[in-house]
Amino acid sequence: MAEKMMAYIRSQPNVWREVYEKREQRLGEFCRAVSDLAFSRIIAIGSGSSYNAACCVKKLFADELGIQVLPCVPTQADTLLNLCAPQDTLVLLISQSGESTSTIGVLERVKARGFQNIAITETPTSTIAKNSGGWVELACGEETVGPKTKGFTTTVLTLQLMALALCEKRGKTEACERIGTQLETSFQLAPERIERSVQWAAQQSQRLCAAPHLMVLAEGENRPAMLEAALKLLETLYIPAVSYEFEEYLHGVHCTIGPGSHLILVIPNTGNRERMLRLAAFNEAHGGVSHVISIGSQTGVQGELNLGSFHGPYTPCYDVLLPFQVVSALVSQDKGIHCDKPKFPHFNRELGTKNG
Repeated sequence: MAEKMMAYIRSQPNVWREVYEKREQRLGEFCRAVSDLAFSRIIAIGSGSSYNAACCVKKLFADELGIQVLPCVPTQADTLLNLCAPQDTLVLLISQSGESTSTIGVLERVKARGFQNIAITETPTSTIAKNSGGWVELACGEETVGPKTKGFTTTVLTLQLMALALCEKRGKTEACERIGTQLETSFQLAPERIERSVQWAAQQSQRLCAAPHLMVLAEGENRPAMLEAALKLLETLYIPAVSYEFEEYLHGVHCTIGPGSHLILVIPNTGNRERMLRLAAFNEAHGGVSHVISIGSQTGVQGELNLGSFHGPYTPCYDVLLPFQVVSALVSQDKGIHCDKPKFPHFNRELGTKNG
Protein backbone atom coordinates (compact mmCIF):
# COMPACT_ATOMS: atom_id res chain seq x y z
CA MET A 1 0.00 0.00 0.00
CA ALA A 2 3.03 2.29 0.03
CA GLU A 3 4.38 1.47 -3.43
CA LYS A 4 4.15 5.01 -4.82
CA MET A 5 5.53 6.73 -1.76
CA MET A 6 8.47 4.32 -1.55
CA ALA A 7 9.15 4.75 -5.27
CA TYR A 8 9.26 8.52 -4.80
CA ILE A 9 11.58 8.15 -1.79
CA ARG A 10 13.97 5.91 -3.72
CA SER A 11 13.91 8.23 -6.76
CA GLN A 12 15.17 11.22 -4.76
CA PRO A 13 18.95 10.85 -5.26
CA ASN A 14 18.53 10.78 -9.04
CA VAL A 15 16.17 13.78 -8.92
CA TRP A 16 18.64 15.72 -6.76
CA ARG A 17 21.56 14.98 -9.08
CA GLU A 18 19.61 16.08 -12.15
CA VAL A 19 18.44 19.31 -10.50
CA TYR A 20 21.98 20.02 -9.30
CA GLU A 21 23.56 19.34 -12.69
CA LYS A 22 21.07 21.60 -14.49
CA ARG A 23 21.13 24.37 -11.88
CA GLU A 24 22.42 27.09 -14.18
CA GLN A 25 19.68 26.44 -16.73
CA ARG A 26 16.91 26.25 -14.13
CA LEU A 27 17.99 29.32 -12.15
CA GLY A 28 18.45 31.65 -15.10
CA GLU A 29 15.24 33.56 -14.41
CA PHE A 30 16.07 33.86 -10.71
CA CYS A 31 19.50 35.32 -11.46
CA ARG A 32 18.02 37.81 -13.90
CA ALA A 33 15.26 38.81 -11.49
CA VAL A 34 17.66 39.60 -8.64
CA SER A 35 20.54 41.02 -10.67
CA ASP A 36 19.73 44.61 -9.68
CA LEU A 37 18.34 43.90 -6.19
CA ALA A 38 20.74 44.30 -3.26
CA PHE A 39 18.63 42.42 -0.72
CA SER A 40 19.67 41.51 2.81
CA ARG A 41 16.63 39.41 3.71
CA ILE A 42 14.19 36.97 2.16
CA ILE A 43 10.60 36.49 3.21
CA ALA A 44 9.79 32.89 2.26
CA ILE A 45 6.02 32.34 2.21
CA GLY A 46 4.59 28.83 2.19
CA SER A 47 2.47 26.31 4.08
CA GLY A 48 3.30 22.88 5.49
CA SER A 49 6.29 21.32 3.75
CA SER A 50 6.98 24.55 1.86
CA TYR A 51 7.31 26.43 5.15
CA ASN A 52 9.54 23.68 6.56
CA ALA A 53 11.78 23.86 3.50
CA ALA A 54 12.39 27.55 4.12
CA CYS A 55 13.35 26.78 7.73
CA CYS A 56 15.93 24.28 6.45
CA VAL A 57 17.93 26.86 4.47
CA LYS A 58 18.15 29.67 7.03
CA LYS A 59 21.60 28.59 8.19
CA LEU A 60 23.07 28.40 4.69
CA PHE A 61 21.89 31.86 3.66
CA ALA A 62 22.99 33.38 6.98
CA ASP A 63 26.40 31.71 7.22
CA GLU A 64 27.53 32.03 3.62
CA LEU A 65 25.76 35.21 2.44
CA GLY A 66 24.73 37.17 5.51
CA ILE A 67 21.13 37.06 4.25
CA GLN A 68 18.32 36.62 6.76
CA VAL A 69 15.63 34.14 5.68
CA LEU A 70 12.26 34.71 7.35
CA PRO A 71 10.00 31.66 6.86
CA CYS A 72 6.37 32.68 7.02
CA VAL A 73 2.97 31.02 6.68
CA PRO A 74 0.69 33.05 4.38
CA THR A 75 -1.72 34.11 7.12
CA GLN A 76 1.12 35.86 8.97
CA ALA A 77 2.78 37.43 5.96
CA ASP A 78 1.32 40.91 6.42
CA THR A 79 3.23 41.40 9.67
CA LEU A 80 6.57 40.84 7.94
CA LEU A 81 5.58 42.82 4.85
CA ASN A 82 4.81 45.79 7.12
CA LEU A 83 8.17 45.50 8.89
CA CYS A 84 10.41 45.02 5.84
CA ALA A 85 11.35 47.44 3.08
CA PRO A 86 10.88 46.43 -0.60
CA GLN A 87 14.26 47.85 -1.60
CA ASP A 88 16.23 45.31 0.45
CA THR A 89 13.80 42.37 0.68
CA LEU A 90 13.05 39.53 -1.74
CA VAL A 91 9.81 37.58 -1.37
CA LEU A 92 9.67 33.91 -2.34
CA LEU A 93 6.29 32.22 -2.78
CA ILE A 94 6.74 28.48 -2.36
CA SER A 95 4.10 25.95 -3.41
CA GLN A 96 4.77 22.63 -5.12
CA SER A 97 1.41 22.69 -6.90
CA GLY A 98 1.34 26.45 -7.32
CA GLU A 99 -2.34 26.38 -6.34
CA SER A 100 -2.26 26.89 -2.56
CA THR A 101 -5.11 29.32 -1.97
CA SER A 102 -3.56 30.90 1.12
CA THR A 103 -0.35 31.69 -0.77
CA ILE A 104 -2.33 32.96 -3.76
CA GLY A 105 -4.24 35.19 -1.35
CA VAL A 106 -1.12 37.02 -0.19
CA LEU A 107 0.47 37.39 -3.64
CA GLU A 108 -1.45 40.51 -4.67
CA ARG A 109 -0.53 42.25 -1.42
CA VAL A 110 3.13 41.39 -1.99
CA LYS A 111 2.98 42.95 -5.45
CA ALA A 112 0.94 45.97 -4.36
CA ARG A 113 3.57 46.85 -1.76
CA GLY A 114 6.35 46.79 -4.35
CA PHE A 115 8.28 43.68 -3.28
CA GLN A 116 10.34 41.84 -5.87
CA ASN A 117 8.82 38.34 -5.82
CA ILE A 118 9.60 34.95 -7.30
CA ALA A 119 7.48 31.78 -7.30
CA ILE A 120 8.96 28.35 -6.70
CA THR A 121 6.53 25.76 -8.08
CA GLU A 122 6.46 22.65 -10.22
CA THR A 123 4.15 24.01 -12.92
CA PRO A 124 4.66 27.21 -14.98
CA THR A 125 0.92 27.40 -15.74
CA SER A 126 -0.08 27.37 -12.06
CA THR A 127 -1.81 30.41 -10.61
CA ILE A 128 1.13 31.42 -8.43
CA ALA A 129 3.70 31.00 -11.21
CA LYS A 130 1.65 32.99 -13.74
CA ASN A 131 0.99 35.91 -11.41
CA SER A 132 4.36 36.31 -9.72
CA GLY A 133 7.30 38.44 -10.76
CA GLY A 134 9.37 35.41 -11.74
CA TRP A 135 9.27 31.62 -11.67
CA VAL A 136 11.73 28.90 -10.67
CA GLU A 137 10.87 25.31 -11.54
CA LEU A 138 11.06 22.70 -8.79
CA ALA A 139 11.60 19.96 -11.37
CA CYS A 140 10.83 17.13 -8.94
CA GLY A 141 8.42 15.47 -11.37
CA GLU A 142 5.00 14.03 -10.65
CA GLU A 143 4.19 13.26 -7.01
CA THR A 144 0.57 12.21 -6.67
CA VAL A 145 0.60 11.08 -3.03
CA GLY A 146 -0.36 13.52 -0.30
CA PRO A 147 2.72 13.18 1.97
CA LYS A 148 5.44 14.90 -0.07
CA THR A 149 8.95 13.48 -0.01
CA LYS A 150 10.84 14.28 -3.21
CA GLY A 151 8.84 17.49 -3.56
CA PHE A 152 10.06 18.64 -0.16
CA THR A 153 13.72 17.72 -0.59
CA THR A 154 13.79 19.21 -4.09
CA THR A 155 12.34 22.44 -2.69
CA VAL A 156 15.16 22.56 -0.13
CA LEU A 157 17.72 21.85 -2.84
CA THR A 158 16.28 24.54 -5.13
CA LEU A 159 16.56 27.11 -2.33
CA GLN A 160 20.11 25.98 -1.61
CA LEU A 161 21.04 26.30 -5.27
CA MET A 162 19.69 29.85 -5.22
CA ALA A 163 22.13 30.53 -2.38
CA LEU A 164 24.96 28.97 -4.40
CA ALA A 165 24.06 31.16 -7.38
CA LEU A 166 24.33 34.22 -5.15
CA CYS A 167 27.64 32.97 -3.76
CA GLU A 168 28.95 32.63 -7.31
CA LYS A 169 27.70 36.10 -8.17
CA ARG A 170 29.63 37.48 -5.18
CA GLY A 171 32.80 35.63 -6.12
CA LYS A 172 32.61 33.12 -3.26
CA THR A 173 34.20 30.31 -5.26
CA GLU A 174 35.49 28.40 -2.22
CA ALA A 175 32.00 28.31 -0.67
CA CYS A 176 30.45 27.05 -3.91
CA GLU A 177 32.97 24.24 -4.22
CA ARG A 178 32.77 23.26 -0.56
CA ILE A 179 28.97 23.17 -0.42
CA GLY A 180 28.74 21.46 -3.79
CA THR A 181 31.03 18.69 -2.56
CA GLN A 182 28.92 18.23 0.57
CA LEU A 183 25.73 17.95 -1.46
CA GLU A 184 27.17 15.54 -4.02
CA THR A 185 28.55 13.29 -1.26
CA SER A 186 25.13 13.11 0.41
CA PHE A 187 23.46 12.32 -2.90
CA GLN A 188 25.92 9.47 -3.42
CA LEU A 189 25.35 8.00 0.04
CA ALA A 190 21.56 8.37 0.06
CA PRO A 191 20.54 5.13 -1.74
CA GLU A 192 22.40 2.97 0.79
CA ARG A 193 20.98 5.00 3.68
CA ILE A 194 17.46 4.54 2.32
CA GLU A 195 17.87 0.77 2.20
CA ARG A 196 19.36 0.71 5.69
CA SER A 197 16.34 2.72 6.83
CA VAL A 198 14.02 0.15 5.23
CA GLN A 199 15.61 -2.58 7.37
CA TRP A 200 15.41 -0.41 10.51
CA ALA A 201 11.75 0.45 9.88
CA ALA A 202 10.93 -3.25 9.65
CA GLN A 203 12.71 -3.90 12.96
CA GLN A 204 10.98 -1.00 14.72
CA SER A 205 7.57 -1.37 13.09
CA GLN A 206 5.80 -3.31 15.83
CA ARG A 207 6.79 -0.77 18.48
CA LEU A 208 6.00 2.20 16.24
CA CYS A 209 2.60 0.79 15.31
CA ALA A 210 1.77 0.74 19.02
CA ALA A 211 2.84 4.34 19.62
CA PRO A 212 -0.03 6.63 20.71
CA HIS A 213 2.13 9.63 19.80
CA LEU A 214 5.68 10.40 18.69
CA MET A 215 8.13 13.10 19.75
CA VAL A 216 11.14 13.77 17.54
CA LEU A 217 14.16 15.33 19.25
CA ALA A 218 17.21 16.86 17.55
CA GLU A 219 19.56 19.79 17.84
CA GLY A 220 21.78 22.03 15.74
CA GLU A 221 21.63 21.73 11.98
CA ASN A 222 19.46 18.59 12.23
CA ARG A 223 16.62 20.40 13.99
CA PRO A 224 14.93 22.16 11.00
CA ALA A 225 14.65 18.93 9.00
CA MET A 226 12.85 17.33 11.92
CA LEU A 227 9.95 19.75 11.46
CA GLU A 228 9.30 17.92 8.22
CA ALA A 229 10.01 14.54 9.81
CA ALA A 230 7.24 15.08 12.36
CA LEU A 231 4.84 16.26 9.68
CA LYS A 232 5.47 13.14 7.60
CA LEU A 233 4.84 10.86 10.60
CA LEU A 234 1.63 12.67 11.44
CA GLU A 235 0.39 12.62 7.83
CA THR A 236 0.90 8.89 7.43
CA LEU A 237 0.55 7.23 10.84
CA TYR A 238 -2.48 9.31 11.86
CA ILE A 239 -1.17 9.99 15.37
CA PRO A 240 0.13 13.19 16.99
CA ALA A 241 3.79 13.75 16.10
CA VAL A 242 5.77 16.75 17.29
CA SER A 243 9.37 17.88 16.87
CA TYR A 244 11.30 19.57 19.66
CA GLU A 245 14.77 21.04 19.93
CA PHE A 246 16.50 18.81 22.49
CA GLU A 247 17.24 21.47 25.10
CA GLU A 248 13.69 22.85 24.91
CA TYR A 249 12.27 19.37 25.47
CA LEU A 250 14.06 19.24 28.82
CA HIS A 251 12.19 22.31 30.09
CA GLY A 252 8.70 21.07 30.79
CA VAL A 253 7.90 18.77 27.89
CA HIS A 254 9.80 15.96 29.62
CA CYS A 255 6.85 15.71 32.02
CA THR A 256 5.10 13.62 29.36
CA ILE A 257 7.58 10.78 29.93
CA GLY A 258 5.90 7.62 31.15
CA PRO A 259 4.40 4.37 29.85
CA GLY A 260 3.67 4.83 26.17
CA SER A 261 5.93 7.84 25.62
CA HIS A 262 7.73 7.27 22.32
CA LEU A 263 10.83 9.37 21.59
CA ILE A 264 12.79 9.33 18.35
CA LEU A 265 16.17 10.87 19.10
CA VAL A 266 18.50 12.05 16.34
CA ILE A 267 21.81 11.84 18.17
CA PRO A 268 24.78 13.79 16.78
CA ASN A 269 28.44 12.88 17.09
CA THR A 270 29.14 16.01 19.12
CA GLY A 271 27.14 18.54 21.13
CA ASN A 272 24.64 16.98 23.53
CA ARG A 273 25.31 13.41 22.41
CA GLU A 274 25.82 11.99 25.91
CA ARG A 275 22.89 13.90 27.41
CA MET A 276 20.60 12.68 24.65
CA LEU A 277 21.68 9.11 25.34
CA ARG A 278 20.93 9.65 29.02
CA LEU A 279 17.49 10.92 28.10
CA ALA A 280 16.86 7.83 25.96
CA ALA A 281 17.76 5.64 28.93
CA PHE A 282 15.68 7.76 31.33
CA ASN A 283 12.64 7.45 29.07
CA GLU A 284 13.02 3.66 28.91
CA ALA A 285 13.50 3.43 32.68
CA HIS A 286 10.15 5.17 33.18
CA GLY A 287 8.19 2.94 30.84
CA GLY A 288 8.71 4.80 27.58
CA VAL A 289 10.18 3.65 24.27
CA SER A 290 13.27 5.29 22.77
CA HIS A 291 14.16 4.97 19.08
CA VAL A 292 17.72 6.12 18.30
CA ILE A 293 19.07 7.41 14.99
CA SER A 294 22.78 8.16 15.40
CA ILE A 295 25.36 10.10 13.44
CA GLY A 296 29.08 9.35 13.42
CA SER A 297 30.12 6.48 15.68
CA GLN A 298 27.57 3.99 16.95
CA THR A 299 26.05 4.64 20.38
CA GLY A 300 25.65 1.04 21.45
CA VAL A 301 21.92 1.48 22.07
CA GLN A 302 20.06 -1.67 21.08
CA GLY A 303 18.14 -1.25 17.85
CA GLU A 304 19.77 2.04 16.81
CA LEU A 305 20.02 3.14 13.19
CA ASN A 306 23.52 4.46 12.56
CA LEU A 307 23.82 6.66 9.48
CA GLY A 308 27.60 7.01 9.53
CA SER A 309 29.57 10.21 9.07
CA PHE A 310 28.22 13.42 7.60
CA HIS A 311 30.24 15.83 5.51
CA GLY A 312 28.76 19.25 6.20
CA PRO A 313 26.07 21.25 8.00
CA TYR A 314 23.71 21.75 5.06
CA THR A 315 22.72 18.16 4.23
CA PRO A 316 20.27 16.85 6.91
CA CYS A 317 17.39 16.79 4.42
CA TYR A 318 19.36 14.31 2.32
CA ASP A 319 20.44 12.05 5.18
CA VAL A 320 18.76 12.27 8.64
CA LEU A 321 15.34 12.92 7.11
CA LEU A 322 15.42 9.73 5.03
CA PRO A 323 14.60 7.27 7.88
CA PHE A 324 11.50 9.29 8.73
CA GLN A 325 10.31 9.20 5.14
CA VAL A 326 10.78 5.43 5.05
CA VAL A 327 9.03 4.91 8.41
CA SER A 328 6.14 7.05 7.19
CA ALA A 329 5.65 4.79 4.18
CA LEU A 330 6.32 1.34 5.61
CA VAL A 331 4.95 1.61 9.14
CA SER A 332 1.74 3.19 7.85
CA GLN A 333 1.42 0.14 5.62
CA ASP A 334 1.87 -2.16 8.61
CA LYS A 335 -0.88 -0.20 10.42
CA GLY A 336 -3.23 -0.87 7.50
CA ILE A 337 -3.13 2.77 6.34
CA HIS A 338 -2.96 3.40 2.59
CA CYS A 339 -0.57 6.37 2.52
CA ASP A 340 -0.62 6.49 -1.30
CA LYS A 341 -4.22 7.67 -1.07
CA PRO A 342 -5.50 10.70 0.86
CA LYS A 343 -7.47 10.00 4.02
CA PHE A 344 -10.05 12.60 2.96
CA PRO A 345 -10.07 12.76 -0.87
CA HIS A 346 -12.28 15.84 -1.05
CA PHE A 347 -10.72 17.79 1.82
CA ASN A 348 -8.95 20.39 -0.38
CA ARG A 349 -12.15 21.15 -2.25
CA GLU A 350 -14.40 21.27 0.82
CA LEU A 351 -11.99 23.45 2.84
CA GLY A 352 -10.76 25.48 -0.12
CA THR A 353 -7.07 24.90 0.50
CA LYS A 354 -6.11 24.46 -3.17
CA ASN A 355 -7.46 25.48 -6.55
CA GLY A 356 -8.60 22.76 -8.92
